[in-house]
Amino acid sequence: MGDDPDRKQEEDEFIQSMQMCAIGCMTDRYRMAKGAKVGETVICPTCEKQFIKRSYQQAFCCNRGRGNCKDRYWNVTEDERRERTVERIFG
Repeated sequence: MGDDPDRKQEEDEFIQSMQMCAIGCMTDRYRMAKGAKVGETVICPTCEKQFIKRSYQQAFCCNRGRGNCKDRYWNVTEDERRERTVERIFG
């Protein structure tokens, strides 16, 4: 069985469109969390965990430690950081 370059391209395009859709959903959740008032229950843009917003600038359930939601969000949604992350992982 040979590789079908058209099928490979279709799969790559599908994966890319799914990634952009996920990024769009994360961005929407980020805007909603930033716009919420202190004391309201919001959804973390990254892990979708519900939490109570404790300060006006809070948008993520956690921003400490390795692999926290804040860093993961920016590593996915920002083009330059996403490229660096992919290079670091897949080298």
